Amino acid sequence: MASLLNDGDDEAPVPQEQRAALREAIRDCYRENNAAKLGDGSVDELLAKYVGQEHLLLRRVRHRYGLVCLRGRLAKRSSAAASDWRDVEVAVRADGELRWADDGGASGRLDARRCAVDAWGEKLAGRPWAFAVFSVDGGDGGGRLVLAAASEAERDAWVAELEATARFFARLDRERAYQREEESLVRSAVDDSARTLEADQRRLEELERLEDLETRRGLAASELADEERRRASALPDARAMLESALDDALRHATEANALETRRKHRKAHDAYARAVAAFVAAKRHIVDMPADARPERDVMDMIDSGSLQCRQAADAPRARGARGGGPAAPGDAPAAPDPRRAGRAPRRAAPRPAERREAHPRRGRRPASCPVL
Repeated sequence: MASLLNDGDDEAPVPQEQRAALREAIRDCYRENNAAKLGDGSVDELLAKYVGQEHLLLRRVRHRYGLVCLRGRLAKRSSAAASDWRDVEVAVRADGELRWADDGGASGRLDARRCAVDAWGEKLAGRPWAFAVFSVDGGDGGGRLVLAAASEAERDAWVAELEATARFFARLDRERAYQREEESLVRSAVDDSARTLEADQRRLEELERLEDLETRRGLAASELADEERRRASALPDARAMLESALDDALRHATEANALETRRKHRKAHDAYARAVAAFVAAKRHIVDMPADARPERDVMDMIDSGSLQCRQAADAPRARGARGGGPAAPGDAPAAPDPRRAGRAPRRAAPRPAERREAHPRRGRRPASCPVL
């Protein structure tokens, strides 16, 4: 049986007179193994794609479905003896195996994917039209199989088929190597792209973080500037309110002292209470002021001292008012001193003439007046 793939170059275009037979062989392969592709036009598309290379397409189709490329009956030399020959059935499969089997049930195989074929003469083989197949992957006879055909044309067909099989698998190895290299390049490109994308994402996040930080800094600076302007505009008002509150406190304390002198104890108590409220308002104004703009500590001490003295001074007129305006009891608190003189030594006032006199036996002593704040 002659092979359809007996060309010596897989890359060379198929002669026009061989294309019809190859196309029909391709259709026969699909007809026996996958007839659906004949009906949907897939086979016609493949034939149009492989114009001039139908022999390569046929080999690929046979390899795809595990078919036999060449089958026939040959003679096989069983040993080194020139006369030790027997007839065997030999087949070259598209998966790269060279199989043989004799009538007695013996069989064997040889890997023809990477093999070399050599035509032997009658003197070397002991039989005309003999050829030897050498496989680098081993097989019968340590990787060598000696066969003989019935004619020179038949031997040439077997030799061409085995050589074409070796070239086909060498081509597959190159294609797979190229495919692996391409896949490696694609994976490397994808990895580089992923790393670049990740780096770009990190840079973008960093830029967004810096922009957000700059925005927050700008907002903080704007808020700080607004606060400074507000404080600057509110500071004169706070100082004016503080001075007004202190003036009210001193005025109410002075009024309370004068009322107590005129023995209007209830009104004096109310005036002292208003003085205390004014001192409290002054402290509230100081708390609302910025820390670097608040008055000195002695002002706070003066306010605390004046508030305490006014509270203590308010108890005495309240007690006298409850007794009907009588003289001060022994336990009454002294009159409130002047808050403006807090921290200073008290100035001794000259006694009035009436205060220097002894109490009249019938009238009693006059109550001492509260000093004016």
